[in-house]
Order: sequence, then C-alpha cells, then structure tokens
Amino acid sequence: MKWTTCVLPLLSGICLASVVPTTAAQALIQGTYAISAVKNGANYGCMIVPDSGHANGMTIYNWSASDWLCGADAPLEQAQWFVYAVQTAAARVHIIKNLATGRCLVRDAGGANTLSMYLWPDNTDKTYCGQASAQALVNDGRAAWNFNSLQYTLNNAGFVRFTGPLYLGQPGYPRLGFTPTPPTAPNRVVGTTSPTFSSDAGAWTFRFDTWPQD
Repeated sequence: MKWTTCVLPLLSGICLASVVPTTAAQALIQGTYAISAVKNGANYGCMIVPDSGHANGMTIYNWSASDWLCGADAPLEQAQWFVYAVQTAAARVHIIKNLATGRCLVRDAGGANTLSMYLWPDNTDKTYCGQASAQALVNDGRAAWNFNSLQYTLNNAGFVRFTGPLYLGQPGYPRLGFTPTPPTAPNRVVGTTSPTFSSDAGAWTFRFDTWPQD
C-alpha cells in the first residue's frame, strides 16, 4: 500500500501535508514521515527499524552525515513512518506505523520503559494496531501517541515539519527519549542506543519531515 503525504500544493516547490488545525497547540496530521531524534539542538538520526524493518525494536540511525530524510539516497521503508489520528468521544491520539511491515510503535507490556514494533492479535483489521476498537487502543494506551505539543513549520525544502516532544497519553505522561546518547551526531552505528521513557527523555524532541512525492 502506498500513502501520499503531499495533498495540498501551496506554491511552486512548497507542499502542505494533510493538516487540519484544531487548536493553536494541536493539529491532525496524516502522512508518511521521516522522524528525527534531536537532543540539545543536535540531530542524532532518524528513527528506524533495523533488519530492513523486520526487527522487533527500533533505534536511531542516519545513512550519511546529511540530516535530510535520514541521509538516504532513496526512500527506505524501515525509516518511513505512517502517522494517522484516532478519534474517540473523549480523546484524539495518533498511531505511528512503520511502512516496512505495518507494525505499530508500542510501549512494551507491564509499563516497561522500552518500545517494540507490534500488532495485537485481537482484530484482523489492523487500523487500531490489532486492538478491538479505537476505544480499546486509547484505554490500553501503549500505542496511543499524543501530538498536542507538536508545532509545525516549513523546512528548508519547503515541506511541512512538525517538531516537539512525543508522549504516550497526555503531556506529563511517559515521554520518549533514547539512552545512551550516541557519541556523535548523526548516529551511524546501528544498535548504539535504544528508545526509553526515562528522566533524560525531557532533553529529546522529534522532527517529522514529510517524504516528497515520487
């Protein structure tokens, strides 16, 4: 399946992702993104799923020193994340899926401070990561990402960029980071760091850059 991120052309060379403002601090975003991990102003690389997208976990990595779309020469599904909103009567959250296998970015069971790529077996329809319903996804919380703190601008290539911290649930709830911090930025050695929810997570923010259309 192929998803398009650029649906509202603005000016020549400028493209707006599927953006529907809801409040000054929140926007609905749907599209395919490279997600970079930034700490103290340094871009440490893109969130990727190793083993061509088939590993059970994820890390941050760049294919070259460039921080534009992971430094890759061509789009790589292991570094592409499809993001979309889930709405219930009381909450709006977002799902983050890796394009390589369609699995969701999920906090591990039991409140562990780690993340996995996972789909629940409760439903053959994987819209809600295999959960029985949107409400079940929100109630469980482990794949329900809160984007309220993301701000959007245009990056240097003229595409929409969302930047900010990533939370599960509501701000003040678990915030995503990586440990240990890679020795250099961007990180170009797979396996040097792992996602976590830790006291150091407050230093990390994330940049969502839309992948250009073919």
